[in-house]
Amino acid sequence: MIEIKNLSMAYYEKPILKDINLKLDRGKIYGLFGRNGVGKTTLLKILSNQIVSYKGKISYEGEKITENRKSLEHICYVSSDDNLGYFQNYSLNNLLKNNAMLYVNFDLDYALKLLTEEFNINPYRKYKQLSKGNKVIFNLIVGLAANCDFTIFDEPSSGLDAINRTKFYKVFSEVFDNENKTAIIATHIIDEIEHYITDILILKKAEIVFNDTIENFEEKSFIITSDTESVPNLNIIGEESLGSMKIYYVYDEVSEDIKREFTTSGFKISKLDLQKFFIEMVEAKENKDEK
Repeated sequence: MIEIKNLSMAYYEKPILKDINLKLDRGKIYGLFGRNGVGKTTLLKILSNQIVSYKGKISYEGEKITENRKSLEHICYVSSDDNLGYFQNYSLNNLLKNNAMLYVNFDLDYALKLLTEEFNINPYRKYKQLSKGNKVIFNLIVGLAANCDFTIFDEPSSGLDAINRTKFYKVFSEVFDNENKTAIIATHIIDEIEHYITDILILKKAEIVFNDTIENFEEKSFIITSDTESVPNLNIIGEESLGSMKIYYVYDEVSEDIKREFTTSGFKISKLDLQKFFIEMVEAKENKDEK
């Protein structure tokens, strides 16, 4: 387990992360969502010990990650960033061998199989010779083959075409169908990962404003539409008007009996998808806060 306690970070007095408390358990797939510049990458780099200047405590299996170098063998951070500096002159084969020395459970044979058979990339090519998309694929293969307890994917599908995105998520679902492995995915393409994640994290204005399971989200979130002035007495996270029609976005614990009562009272109930839920939680709430 990774535990985050009272995590805060500021840059020139501007809060980047503020008083974040989280427990990230084994065997889960977390979707981390937030607008550009909200602090997602900063949070992920702190979790992987790439940023060490912050307030609060990050622990892996009960030990602070800044004091436990072995934790780095079990936490892998994967980015779509293709800047490897000096290492871009290395062949892919040699880069994979380097990663095998970094991560104790790295599966070199599996990485080479993915590289050559699944994605048809020559392992003897230098990293700098690859296209942007193939550089991203190589980075993703490292994460898939690392066999870490916690693997962090920061915008994994950035730069990938539709075919390679589909291939990646197919392999991803196979690798992380494991109760001992945890993945954290930060992405703007929410509908692409909605069916893979087990938990939802939403970051807004330096804070985690939503943390719940996908099961609870599916049970509690829905849309109510009505052409009357009557407002449902529920936890409404956002609303819109379409002519005389009122649309309410709801996140609340409501029994099926109560939903049927709404239906018989002239309300229409429909499914609220995760992307629209995110927009209402972030954008609509921001508009309310500014008023």
